[in-house]
Amino acid sequence: MRAAILARLCDRNLWVGGGLLLLANAVVALLGFARAPITAWLLPQDEVGVLGVIAAWLPFAQLLTLPGLDQSAYQYMSKGHTGAFRASLSHRARWSLASALVLGVGAIYWWRQGQPSLAWVFLATALFYPATAALSGAASALSALADFRGLFLLRVADSLVRFAGFAPLLLSVWWGSRVVTYHAVNLGMVALLFAVAAGAILRRTRGARLATQEERAMLGYGRHQTAITAIGVAQSRTDGLLVGMFLPLETMADYTMALAVQDQLHRLWNAYLALRYPPLVRLPRRHRQRRILFEGGAIWLAFAGVGLGVCLLAAWLVPVLLPAVYARTVLYIWWLVGALVAGVPGAFCETYFRTVEDARTLYVMSLVGALTGVAFPALLLARNGAMGVVAGRFYASVLFSLLGLALFVRAIRREAGT
Repeated sequence: MRAAILARLCDRNLWVGGGLLLLANAVVALLGFARAPITAWLLPQDEVGVLGVIAAWLPFAQLLTLPGLDQSAYQYMSKGHTGAFRASLSHRARWSLASALVLGVGAIYWWRQGQPSLAWVFLATALFYPATAALSGAASALSALADFRGLFLLRVADSLVRFAGFAPLLLSVWWGSRVVTYHAVNLGMVALLFAVAAGAILRRTRGARLATQEERAMLGYGRHQTAITAIGVAQSRTDGLLVGMFLPLETMADYTMALAVQDQLHRLWNAYLALRYPPLVRLPRRHRQRRILFEGGAIWLAFAGVGLGVCLLAAWLVPVLLPAVYARTVLYIWWLVGALVAGVPGAFCETYFRTVEDARTLYVMSLVGALTGVAFPALLLARNGAMGVVAGRFYASVLFSLLGLALFVRAIRREAGT
C-alpha cells in the first residue's frame, strides 16, 4: 500500500492531468459566472426565465437519447476497449431523434399557451440539441483515454463558444426575439464544436471495434445506466421544472441564476471524477473502499469550504453584478449550494457502486433519491413557493447522503464477513 501511494504521488501524469482539469474547471467556472450577469443585463428578466424553462426541460428530453451509454462507454474505454465510443455514438445518434420529437411537441404546447418566445426556443432546441446530445460522449471518451490536454481544450472551448450568442445582441441584430437568437446561435456553435471533437476521437480510434458479445454487454449496462440516470434527473432536476411550470418567468429567472452558480460548483465534482474514476475502477475492491472512505472525506471537507466561500461571495457580488430585480437570487444560491455540499457523500457512495457495477444498489439509491427529490420540493412549493422548492431539494440531498453512507457501510461489513 505504501509503495502504491508513493507511486501515485510521483506519477507525473496524475499531476499534469489533475492540474489541467483544475485549470479547465477554473476557466469554465469564471466564464460561467461571467455569462450569468451578461445575460441578465442584455436580456429582460422574463426572457432569462425563458432560458431557465428550456434548461429545465432539456435533462428530461435528453433521457430519450440513452445518455447512460456515455457512462457505459466510459467504463469500457477505461478498461482498454477503445471501440466503445464508436458503438455508443452510433446508438445515441439514432435515439437522439426521439428527443427532437419531444421538444417539437413542447414548442406546440407553449405556442398554444400563448408563449411564442418559449415556442420558438423549443423549436430551435429541437433542431440543434439532438446532435449535441449524441456527441456529448466525446468529453468522457477523452477522459477515459487519459487525454487530459484534449479534455482541457474541449471544456475551455465549450465555455468560450457559449458566448457566441451574445454577438448578435451586442450588434443589435436578432431574429424573432433576443432570447431566440441567443439560444439558437449558442446551440449551433456547441453542436459544431462537439462534432469536431467526436471526429478527432473517431480518427484516433480508427479500426477499433467491440466484439459482438462485449457490445451487447456495454449496451445492456448503458440501458441500466440510462434508467438510473432517469431516476437521478427526477431527483435533481424536478425543482427547476416545477419552478418553470408553476411560477412566473421572473421567478424562474432568479432561480436560473442560482442554478448557474450551483452548476459551476458541480463542475468541480465532474473534474474530480474524470481524474479519479479510471484508477478507482482498476483498484482491488478492498483498496477501492478505503480510497472512497478517506479520500471522500477530504474531498467533502474541501467542497464544504468552497461552498461557504461561494455563499459569502454571492452575498457581496450578486447586488453588484446583477440588476436590482434579481434580489432573491442570493437566497436561492445559499440553499442550492448547501444542497450540493450535502449530497457529496451520497455521490461518493454512488460512485463506488458504479465502479463495482452493483446495479441493484444503484437503483435503490436512485429511487429513494428521486422520490424525495420530487416529493419534498413539490410539497413545499404550494406553501412557500420557490423557497420551498430549494429547501425541499436540500432536505432530499441530506437524506440521499445518509442512505448512501448506510449502504456503503453495509457493503464493507458484508465483504468483511465473507
